Amino acid sequence: MTDNYFEYAVDAKPSGKNLLFRILLIISYALFAALFFVVFYAIHIPHLIALLPFSLVIFVMITWRYVSCTYEYIIAVGEISFARIYSNKLRKEILRLHIRDLRCVMPEEPNTNMGRYARVYDFRSAPTTPDSYCLVFVDGREKECLVYFEATNKALKLLSMYNPSAVSTHKKTRY
Repeated sequence: MTDNYFEYAVDAKPSGKNLLFRILLIISYALFAALFFVVFYAIHIPHLIALLPFSLVIFVMITWRYVSCTYEYIIAVGEISFARIYSNKLRKEILRLHIRDLRCVMPEEPNTNMGRYARVYDFRSAPTTPDSYCLVFVDGREKECLVYFEATNKALKLLSMYNPSAVSTHKKTRY
């Protein structure tokens, strides 16, 4: 009997858009503190500046959780779902696909023509990960979409069990 359930999660590394978002958030924290100080000092209520640390902590707690991101893949009952988890608290499912409807599952090729796809999803920890695979599916508007993800041997086995004609596994994965 085979195990027909698979769950895998990878933490997004601070690179590219994620690194830029972190830098912009840190800059916005400094600007928030400066603006808070200037506004309350300019309207002659300097004792409200004592609220600056509390308001800054609240601002950081609300926004910083979106920097720490984990991507989760679940294969169960012939479906694959991709979710984004922020700070191990907020889980948001991004995509759910029937495996039998996938056009192809293959190792990522460096010269992929991404312009021909209507939408490109990236659920990898970093673009340079060695176990990078991509899958192609057709969305509800009959447009081809591309999904990048990190594959494991068990995930590829389950994908080929549900749709053997679509899976190309000529690349060995680490896990």
